[in-house]
Amino acid sequence: MKKVIAMVLAAMMVVSLAACASKPATTATEAPAAEQKLLDKPLVFKVSFVENPDTAMGTVMPAAFKKAQEACNNEIQFEIYPSASLGNEADVMEQISNGAPIIGVAGYDDMSATVPACVPLAVPYVFESIEEVCNFAKSDYFEGLRQQMVASGYVPMCSGSLGIRHFISTYPITCADDIKGHIIRMGNANPCQSYITVLGGTPIVTAWADNYSMLQTGAIDGCEAAVDTLYSSSLQEVCSNLCLSGHLCTPFMFVTSPENWAKIPAEYQKKITECLTEGTIELAKQLDKESPDYIQKFKDAGLTVCEDPDLESFKKVIPEVYDYLGVDRAEYDKIREAIKSVM
Repeated sequence: MKKVIAMVLAAMMVVSLAACASKPATTATEAPAAEQKLLDKPLVFKVSFVENPDTAMGTVMPAAFKKAQEACNNEIQFEIYPSASLGNEADVMEQISNGAPIIGVAGYDDMSATVPACVPLAVPYVFESIEEVCNFAKSDYFEGLRQQMVASGYVPMCSGSLGIRHFISTYPITCADDIKGHIIRMGNANPCQSYITVLGGTPIVTAWADNYSMLQTGAIDGCEAAVDTLYSSSLQEVCSNLCLSGHLCTPFMFVTSPENWAKIPAEYQKKITECLTEGTIELAKQLDKESPDYIQKFKDAGLTVCEDPDLESFKKVIPEVYDYLGVDRAEYDKIREAIKSVM
């Protein structure tokens, strides 16, 4: 009997050892992936943009930030604030520069106030398509700009386009001469305002939410934005004309301060950049897909749509705009060469 018991115990030990050998070895430093943490506590960023939730920006980019948050194991968290609920772009840029944990939208027009090298990029018709805007971020020219933006207090996290901008107005616009003598609402950046001035119009800066009432009362004669933004703002109710001028492809970047960006581990920085870049590509595709539908909506609303304006008349003044801004005309050629190098 003793021999039998001994044989059973020996067999049990063999089975036990075999089971242990089949399990992967773990060490104290190899915690399960779900338990790995790079931060003591999550970092929370507020994400601000002026577009409404029902625009392409309002649907595509929040999804991209959600994907980025998940890629960072929810250790970097993003709260979305659309419709300028944290203020307009200038207000948000100031908050970022003051150290607030905010991610905001900035175009070359916004950045031109602090980075002079961005001025020539903010002039209308420098970019001829959304694709050019997105690809430009791969160029050496952009990398030089990026370094200057960081030095000025803003880290570009991704780069893309908010759509092609057109003029909507209470009177017909078919060529550049039609701007003369009229008040046109533009963004607060000097390059865009200067363009209207060179065309003989009067640029004015207003809060976007005020455009409806100002167009309705005649305080302004027109304004400009991408068609989804124009339509979602109900400006078709107070305007009679849409001119497909395509004067700006609306380059934009999501930016935050270098100090707050540095708090994010490099591994997460990479994941955030990748997710947001994918988002900007999807945004560009959606804007391109939706544009004809919005143009039809304007027609259905009774607006006269100028689909074939005299674009040459709008473009030929660009050298004069560069002169007005004190920018070397040769800079335009350098930008176009940089664009072509990455297309």
